[in-house]
Amino acid sequence: MAEKNLHGDPAPTRVDPPTPPRTPRAPRAPRASDDQEWVICSAIYVDTGKDTPERRTRSYPKTGLVFGGWRHADCFVALTAWAERLTDAERLAIDPWHLRGNVQGFLTSRGRFVRREEAYSLAQAAGQIPDQQPIGRLFSEDLY
Repeated sequence: MAEKNLHGDPAPTRVDPPTPPRTPRAPRAPRASDDQEWVICSAIYVDTGKDTPERRTRSYPKTGLVFGGWRHADCFVALTAWAERLTDAERLAIDPWHLRGNVQGFLTSRGRFVRREEAYSLAQAAGQIPDQQPIGRLFSEDLY
């Protein structure tokens, strides 16, 4: 028996909207392996001259901090928030050139901080960027 609405009329048949076509997934970044190193994200290195906090990997810089982020602008946000908490004595102990975020680069699948030039070579070898880019320095916009 057909369903009826409040007025006793037959209820309309339910029609689901058509399913939208699936959008293709973005290509995945290459997987890390022993023989292939690839670029993960943007980073800024600040040499504080201190070896704290403890280094989690041998490839991490011996002194200082690395701020990672989606884009370098995100790294600057973290760097600025950290720098604002420094005492005057701590701030004076750090080279102002470093404190301004002038050492820009990327983090790799092996946990290394590399400058833009080396990151460009790694990304090219890993197939993360087209071969025809003549710049020789990597920018986060080249990756994603």
